[in-house]
Amino acid sequence: MPPGAAVDCERILDSWWGQPVNTATCLGFLVGAGIVWWMGADRVAALLIAGVGAGSIAFHGPMPLWGEAVHDVTIIWSLVWVILVELGRQRLWVVAFLLTGLVALTPAIADPGQATLAIAALALQVTARDYRVLRTICVGLLSLGASIGTLSRTGWPLCDPYSLWQGHGFWHLASAAALTLWAVRARFPLSTPANIG
Repeated sequence: MPPGAAVDCERILDSWWGQPVNTATCLGFLVGAGIVWWMGADRVAALLIAGVGAGSIAFHGPMPLWGEAVHDVTIIWSLVWVILVELGRQRLWVVAFLLTGLVALTPAIADPGQATLAIAALALQVTARDYRVLRTICVGLLSLGASIGTLSRTGWPLCDPYSLWQGHGFWHLASAAALTLWAVRARFPLSTPANIG
């Protein structure tokens, strides 16, 4: 079992589902990826979002030995892609993915690496001058999801291992929605030029 799953509060069953709620809510990433792909928006983002869903299902569900590494690398690559797109440096993806993929193989480094990349990606959203309404919604979803997810960690006030309400599952849904909105921002009605300012 990946050691990281134990901090996500939900009880771990001896079955393919592992943490049932946390596993089921990972489907939000697959739905989001499908929406991004169907809209013909950022196809790379669609594949990465699907990767986050698949990696998270492996991590929270059957929990193979490689599950945590796949979970971490897909999250890191998605954050790196957001940063590269925001900086207009998508051509650097091979080097960026190789370097950050190596970081993701060590959980002790992967967790702080994810946090650092998330802060950088959020900072780019907050300081961007276009699509402000949509970016505000994305940042709001991520902030709310991160707050509830943190307060629901094992030993924290909102943790109930046996509940159908799992804060980490809410985090999955909030971050899936935010990534999906970010990836389709140029085609989304809230991001029209009238809302830029």
